[in-house]
Amino acid sequence: MKIYNFINDDDVNESNTRTEIDNHFIEITKRKLLRGRIHAIKKGVYFGIAPYGYMKDEYKHLLPHPKESQTVKDIFDMYVNRKLNQAEICQILTIKGKKTRAGKVFTPRSTSLILSNVAYIGVVSYKLQEESAITVEGAHPALVSMEVFQQAQSIRLEKRKVPQKSQRGIYTLSKLLECSCCQQTLSFCMKHSKREYKNTLDKSGRELYILNCYASKGQKAKLEHKLSGLPRCKNNGVRALRVQKKVFKELKRYLIELNKYTESIINRDEAFFEKIAFKQSKLTLQYDELNKQKKNVQEGFRIGVYEAEEATEEIKNIKKIQLEIMDELKQIEAIESKLEVERCNKVKTNIETLLSMDTISNPGKANKILHEIIKKIYYWKETTDNGEEQPFDIKIVYKS
Repeated sequence: MKIYNFINDDDVNESNTRTEIDNHFIEITKRKLLRGRIHAIKKGVYFGIAPYGYMKDEYKHLLPHPKESQTVKDIFDMYVNRKLNQAEICQILTIKGKKTRAGKVFTPRSTSLILSNVAYIGVVSYKLQEESAITVEGAHPALVSMEVFQQAQSIRLEKRKVPQKSQRGIYTLSKLLECSCCQQTLSFCMKHSKREYKNTLDKSGRELYILNCYASKGQKAKLEHKLSGLPRCKNNGVRALRVQKKVFKELKRYLIELNKYTESIINRDEAFFEKIAFKQSKLTLQYDELNKQKKNVQEGFRIGVYEAEEATEEIKNIKKIQLEIMDELKQIEAIESKLEVERCNKVKTNIETLLSMDTISNPGKANKILHEIIKKIYYWKETTDNGEEQPFDIKIVYKS
């Protein structure tokens, strides 16, 4: 090996020439390797790990796997012919004890990769760097027909089309329910109400349920909660229809109160104005009391009763309540008889519309109207149903 002295001009020139020659040979070698790979692909060689359902022979060609190939065929059959969605397909595969090559249960992500892979119709397709895509048909035995594969792609494309005003995931009580203990906003899911429906995946046996507090959290929040070591909130889920019926019953009662309220304003009832003044005074005292609580927490932190995180969280909750009180005080101060009657009439119209409409067919519209009337609904259920419906509590906080 020659040692170059880069102070010497001759050595510098010779080094540059040698580098150019080396780079030239590297490029030639790359092109040869690329041509070799293209040639191999055109002969049906499959580079990389064989997809689920296949294995490789000694020439790196794909061959149907004796067990996995049937699972692939079943997935396409359930998706195209039986019209099951991917979550239901995964559920059936789990019941049958089928697992991925990694030994894990199937997920919609893993079935999606199978349903979209052209390898299952006998095609090898590669996109090499700076080259056009290479597609070789009939490169290996197909597991599904071209017709079935194309139908699967059509179904996948249709499911991806989400209308601009789609109501998917929007239910009558969406983003309104909050746990009265931990303040978690509660989510919803469709699930089978009876075991016999679940075992047969009968969609007619599914009902909308309100999830418990932990299940309503996102993945990140669940992980944070798990790492915190804190116990889960004891609030339990319930059939959404039960809560909706109770909410609508409360709305009927509220409608009667609104009628009395507007009537008292129109008649300039002194009791009405006394009630407003009393409420204003009560809210002001409540606000002042919260200020005292805040100072007590700060003092508790100073003497070591509270940890820093506990004190911060407690003060944050106090400030949140104070902001709500301030909003309500501002609304009270802005009350003017004529405007207040108009506001009440609008709320009454909304409630009457809700009570008369088909919320099952129009959950998005019902949810929108409810958000105009209600700020939040506090929900608490101490015990699970366990075959018998157990009581639960709700408290509606109206926007006025």
